Amino acid sequence: MSIICPKCNKDDQVQKVSVIYESGTTTGSYHGPVATVTHSDGKLGSSGSYVTGVSSSSTHLAQRLAPPTKPLKPSFTCSYYAGVGMAVIFGICLLPTLIGSLAYGMSGDVRDGMVFAIWIPLTLVVVGIVMAKKGWDGKKQQDTEHPKLMADWNKQIDTWNNLFYCHRDGTAFDQRE
Repeated sequence: MSIICPKCNKDDQVQKVSVIYESGTTTGSYHGPVATVTHSDGKLGSSGSYVTGVSSSSTHLAQRLAPPTKPLKPSFTCSYYAGVGMAVIFGICLLPTLIGSLAYGMSGDVRDGMVFAIWIPLTLVVVGIVMAKKGWDGKKQQDTEHPKLMADWNKQIDTWNNLFYCHRDGTAFDQRE
């Protein structure tokens, strides 16, 4: 059974999109020594190193017909907020004793010691709780969004796997429609 282009009604130039993409994309790796010679102020210098890498190339058509990009499983990107929040909360365990005793010991006024011993740690507690909550909410949002993104991607990749391309017309079409 041949696939017929809906535009020109012919099948001789029709090819599956995934095959065009795979045959038009190449990837290779390289590794080996590299030597460089430099010339500066009449002096010659040389250096060497060992390099490795990966290179890929693709045709314009393969780039145009590339599959949809798969969403990455999110890492805990909000860890900054959670980390800062937890560090602040942890630091609070030490700060009242340290700052309060230092402040009270340096000034004879108890009210000055109260500012350091109560208000600064209390402010840090509030900041820590807000930051930790923001990090936790971000993680929950990532955990709920990723399955939706994957469901959308699965639909897109299913459609892409059923696409054909007519080289005569430059038309991509779904064989199921």
